[in-house]
Amino acid sequence: MIPPRPTKAPMLDATARSDGSYDTEAYAVMEQRDSQLIQSELLYGAGSSKFVYQFAMGGKTVTGISVIGARHLAAHYGGIKHQLIGSIQKIGSLFTFTAYPQPGIPMSMQVQVLPDLRGEPDFYGAVVQVTDTKSGNVIQVEKREERFEFRRDGTPYERPHYALIAQSKAYRNAVLDLLPQDVQIEWCAQMVALGNSVPITESVIDMKREAVLKFATARGLQINRLGLDRLTMNQISGLGDAAREGAAAFVKAATMAGVMRSTDSFVTAGPALSESTEKAADPAGEKVKAAEAKPEPTPTPPPAPAPALAP
Repeated sequence: MIPPRPTKAPMLDATARSDGSYDTEAYAVMEQRDSQLIQSELLYGAGSSKFVYQFAMGGKTVTGISVIGARHLAAHYGGIKHQLIGSIQKIGSLFTFTAYPQPGIPMSMQVQVLPDLRGEPDFYGAVVQVTDTKSGNVIQVEKREERFEFRRDGTPYERPHYALIAQSKAYRNAVLDLLPQDVQIEWCAQMVALGNSVPITESVIDMKREAVLKFATARGLQINRLGLDRLTMNQISGLGDAAREGAAAFVKAATMAGVMRSTDSFVTAGPALSESTEKAADPAGEKVKAAEAKPEPTPTPPPAPAPALAP
């Protein structure tokens, strides 16, 4: 079933937080880039040499391994055994559960109709099992991908190869959860040194800019797009913190950042931006300005002279 377009206004996530939590938008961009790599490989073959993603977060460089990179990492490590053991697919109210053959277990399929879940988004989920034959460790991981995505104008479209994308991402997550961290760190450093990495900072900041525009448009606020493009990652993240506090805090932060647009001209940072601050710091000056702005009373004409009396 085609899901309705989300109507909830988007919220912005900060790049770095005091509790050390990660920027979910950065990982969302990395997931999206992985989907593009998988589709490109299905259509044109394995031709990408970008095995590692890099993005800045909190003044540090965070490195992540792509789906294609996970395959090369597993080949580099050796002794990795992978198997698709199960899947679940939802289309409308129809659910299809598939168990793939394993030693001593034949393939089986079960179909079930659940009318109460018809309105939920359609998806495909894959369960993969990865075994490290060197250590004997085994891990099972599930990954789901939704059937539909939305264009910028809000119209839905069916994602091509979303089932294979779920399988590939489940494999990547399982490999990264199973292999030792020291092996991954050393391999990532080698890939970065060889130039087999792609920075996604620009993609993340573009996503944040779009979120700022959506947040402002949903509340009838006008944003200076040129000024927004000049903001740094930390400044846009600050707007995200303000957006979580509400529209009033967002307007104040956007005004101080020089991207809030007035009715006549763009508001810029600096003395012209702090007019309210000057009034609060100089109440006397505010009274003078108010007095100067007060219109002067219209003078009353003098009364006409009385006519002279005849003798």
